[in-house]
Amino acid sequence: MDELTKIIQDIKDKLSQLERGLSLRKITIPSDGYLVFDSQTADPVTVVNGRLFYNSTSNQLKVGVSGTWKVVTVS
Repeated sequence: MDELTKIIQDIKDKLSQLERGLSLRKITIPSDGYLVFDSQTADPVTVVNGRLFYNSTSNQLKVGVSGTWKVVTVS
């Protein structure tokens, strides 16, 4: 039971960090889970290096790199 309590507290701590906008070093997604990015209809004016978001107008996943938005491509 102590292990379950520790896991639950760890999840609560990570959610608290996300609510405060802090970066997490590692995100683990279960095999039956999903990673969902913030969806925007236009590129945000302020570029945040490392931020990922989905532009629903252009249907592109974008990331902030060196002060500009770059399209994430998969090949």
